[in-house]
Amino acid sequence: LLGVPVELYVQTRRIKCRNCGIKTESISWLEPYARITKRLKSYIEQLLPLLPIKHISQLTNVHWHTIKEIDKRRLRQVVPSVKWEDL
Repeated sequence: LLGVPVELYVQTRRIKCRNCGIKTESISWLEPYARITKRLKSYIEQLLPLLPIKHISQLTNVHWHTIKEIDKRRLRQVVPSVKWEDL
């Protein structure tokens, strides 16, 4: 945040329902099991067409492999799938 690294420790509520089992509170700005927020993911997605992954990693302090996975998911949505039978 403004050049200062920030770590969030978020405590979520869990309940044990007799009918449904264990349910965990959902957080609007965090995908389930995610280690980065939706806003940071969106920021990284905006940088991907502009910068190499290594530079984005240095800028955001997010591991290279995490950025690569974000890029793969982004490309699956942006690039249409090829119909191999039509080639």
